[in-house]
Amino acid sequence: VQKRCRAGVCHGLIQYNVRSQSDPQLADAVAICPTNAIAEERGQFTVNDGLCIRCNACREVAPDAMEVRDRFAARQVAAAAAAGG
Repeated sequence: VQKRCRAGVCHGLIQYNVRSQSDPQLADAVAICPTNAIAEERGQFTVNDGLCIRCNACREVAPDAMEVRDRFAARQVAAAAAAGG
């Protein structure tokens, strides 16, 4: 109903993001990604959500560099702000 997964495991409700650009293990996360979803653009690493299969391999090798976020949380906040609440 709320489009949230508190456990961070429901593939359709989560997305992976780079938390720390300077983490030394980030290179390991990039290397282990089976779909090459973590890419460098203009000196910053980002996760291409369309390529990410949410296998969690990146977080296993670089837990401080990667994070799981609610996929729809940002949209819900924006919608509430637009609605005046």
